[in-house]
Amino acid sequence: MHGVPKSDRGLLESLQNQGGCVDFFKQGWVLVFLIALSISCGGRKDVNRRGEIKLRGEKPVNMVHKREGDLLQSGVASWYGHPYHGRKTSNGETYNMWAMTAAHKTIPFGTWVRVLNPSNHREVIVRINDRGPFVQGRVIDLSKGAAEKLGLVQTGTANVKIFLTRQPSQDSFHPAEESKDPRPGSSVSSSKIWTIQIASFRDPSHAVELADQLASQFEGIRIEKANAYYRVRIGQFPNQEAASQVARRLRQLGHEPWITQAP
Repeated sequence: MHGVPKSDRGLLESLQNQGGCVDFFKQGWVLVFLIALSISCGGRKDVNRRGEIKLRGEKPVNMVHKREGDLLQSGVASWYGHPYHGRKTSNGETYNMWAMTAAHKTIPFGTWVRVLNPSNHREVIVRINDRGPFVQGRVIDLSKGAAEKLGLVQTGTANVKIFLTRQPSQDSFHPAEESKDPRPGSSVSSSKIWTIQIASFRDPSHAVELADQLASQFEGIRIEKANAYYRVRIGQFPNQEAASQVARRLRQLGHEPWITQAP
């Protein structure tokens, strides 16, 4: 799979879904059609049943004796969204372009990595659940949600560093000082209302798209505007324990929820 700008493989797959392969044939572009057919119409031939990708002169990432924090790879990252949103990934999951996931050519499925964009010092933690990129010279394909956090949606690609990390804790509290609340049962703690922030966007259309997607699975989805950002939040909870139950469900879907005090 590929990000924006789309790779040839992604373009051909898009054309296939729109009847592109048939159009090529009808227009007499036989040579182009045969190339497209070999790459796209026959299915994902680059990934075998074991979830292994066909490398083109590239070396797999060496995972032997790697520890948390070790640098795994440096190179060009891209991202992918539509038309892959809702399709099956190489490990059998349903691709959610807003979840914190990524495609890599060889890193084992289920591995958590930290991706750093040195140009703006942003970083994101993602789980490998797909194979790609199918463009030589690129090292990782990020979900659109992860690419948003790294600031590479507009540019399409960016040089990044990939580090091995561990799965984020089940419950994330943000800002940090809000996790230092009085013990449950105290008069101060019992009066607080908690909410879960799922994501924050500058583009309101992205916030609406994510909210619409989650509305069929969760109640109380809303969008709150704060300065230049549009925050997708869920619920009003009497305590952190109640919020944690919903946060776990969101993490299972690949999101990175923050439990925070409601305004």
